[in-house]
Amino acid sequence: MHAWWAPPCAFIKRRFSTDHHVFLLIAVLLVQSAIAKVCVEPVSFWEGERNGVDSMGVSNLTLTGVYYADGYLGDAFVLGLDGSNASMKSDTFDAETSGYTLTAWLKTSSSRLQIIASKNDGNDDQLVIYSNGTKKK
Repeated sequence: MHAWWAPPCAFIKRRFSTDHHVFLLIAVLLVQSAIAKVCVEPVSFWEGERNGVDSMGVSNLTLTGVYYADGYLGDAFVLGLDGSNASMKSDTFDAETSGYTLTAWLKTSSSRLQIIASKNDGNDDQLVIYSNGTKKK
């Protein structure tokens, strides 16, 4: 296990880019359980260490137009407003029938609407989590 792992439900590897003109997705932890009240091992975890490798070995990311910046600890994904993205095709995440937790450390430098995570099953049903660029204190 990673040295920053804090079982059973919480893990965030704190990373912040110094880049000020792009949306930064730092780390995503996706935890899923058939029983929403139970914390289980993460389904996927992406550290952003200059690749889209899933540390859990389940769903590697396909990176399009992604580059990297120095983070608080190690590297971090940098996703711009130019259509760059990190995507995966995975049947392990089913937002409609099971509980889930999505954790991400983000630094955004735009007040534009920015998608943090989305799930679309090809029909009209989808889940979208977004930031509007405002700071919450």
